[in-house]
Amino acid sequence: MDVIASNWTYFVADTLAHVGIAGIVTSFVVLRDWTRSLFWGGLALILVKEGFFDLPNGDWMPLVWFDSVWDVFSWWAGFAFQWWALMAPRKGEVEV
Repeated sequence: MDVIASNWTYFVADTLAHVGIAGIVTSFVVLRDWTRSLFWGGLALILVKEGFFDLPNGDWMPLVWFDSVWDVFSWWAGFAFQWWALMAPRKGEVEV
């Protein structure tokens, strides 16, 4: 049971890390008017890490593919959630 709990904890922590980092990058893009290439650069780093390290070191097993796809999905989810949270109209705000 400890192995399942530790793997589940790792999965949740890894997901939250990808979502959180993407959210922080998105905050800088929206609030500080930084370039969107920061987001794309982070996504490229994830793809390079997955393609050159995680997948080959995991012998290209289906579970490693799932983890890699999930990491990319988590990055997009973090971006989308933070973008929505920052750009959504506020109650009582007049849209221009």
